[in-house]
Amino acid sequence: MARFTGPIRSALAALREALANDGIRRLEIAWMLGIAADTALLVVLLVVVYERDGIVATGLLGAVRMAPAVVAGMLSGAILQRFRGDRILLGIGLTRAAAAALCALVIATDGPTPLLFLLAALATAAGAPVRPTQATLMPALARSPSELVAANMAWSTGEGIAGLGMVSGSLLAPLLIAAFGTRGALSVSGAILPIIALIIYSRIGRADRITVVDERTVHLLREVPAFAELPLTAVERLATGLVPVTFATGDMVMRQGEDGDEFIVVDTGEIEVSVDGRVTQRLGHGSGVGEIALLRRSPRTATVIALTEVTGYSVASTTFLAAIAGPASAAVTERMAEANLARGGATG
Repeated sequence: MARFTGPIRSALAALREALANDGIRRLEIAWMLGIAADTALLVVLLVVVYERDGIVATGLLGAVRMAPAVVAGMLSGAILQRFRGDRILLGIGLTRAAAAALCALVIATDGPTPLLFLLAALATAAGAPVRPTQATLMPALARSPSELVAANMAWSTGEGIAGLGMVSGSLLAPLLIAAFGTRGALSVSGAILPIIALIIYSRIGRADRITVVDERTVHLLREVPAFAELPLTAVERLATGLVPVTFATGDMVMRQGEDGDEFIVVDTGEIEVSVDGRVTQRLGHGSGVGEIALLRRSPRTATVIALTEVTGYSVASTTFLAAIAGPASAAVTERMAEANLARGGATG
């Protein structure tokens, strides 16, 4: 029995870990609901075309709508290189909604069936980049490598549940037609997608290609309070720009009043932070100093001395500022700097 229940427990554990991340949860739910909405729209169109032109035209609709989707899928990579992922998803939702609205208009005015074919193809082609776009955004939302792995495992589970979404979409379409008529059903099913896109739009940052780095280094950066809540892509960007540094006992790490051009992450050893000659903090493994001067473009607010031999990493100001360039990342680090200043424990 354990041979069968083990994989199920593993899948459920991965699903729980991934869905604990708000951004990933929204992507997964949007993916499942999107499939259901697409299916409902397709069923409505199939019913209309069958009533108008019979079974041959119905089969032709299924074939015609897929050809542009194949082409659009092949072009997804180029689209992702030119535009932000969140904006792509929003544009896709609005395009699908417009296609559904135009389908309703064509049906209401007894417009030509070939125009329905064209609109169906447009809606399907617009949806083709959804999966690669969401997959590209996933690393920007994950907060650790393990969470990214869990999200990918959960995606497989989500695709299985999405198959239930196709069933629900197929069952939902006749109910929508019966309740609202053909035009109303088209309006309702078409409105689902842009609503989903608007919900997730504000929660997704710029998608960047993930870089493989040492997981221990990522874990160390995660221990630094200024970086703890950054998305995985931002942490990996920092990790690729780290320069190893060492300080002997008594060495000056930073001096109050000097210009700041780097952030220091402590791996081993202990440092002492003082402001105007008054010791404010003693810090060790997993601490970081220097963010205030970089964020505020101001002189160092504290002096930092190595109490023991210290090993760690230097992050150049350009790398530091690029990593926190996103609105969410910058807000997290700015809050950390303000908290340090407020309690008089400035760290440079």
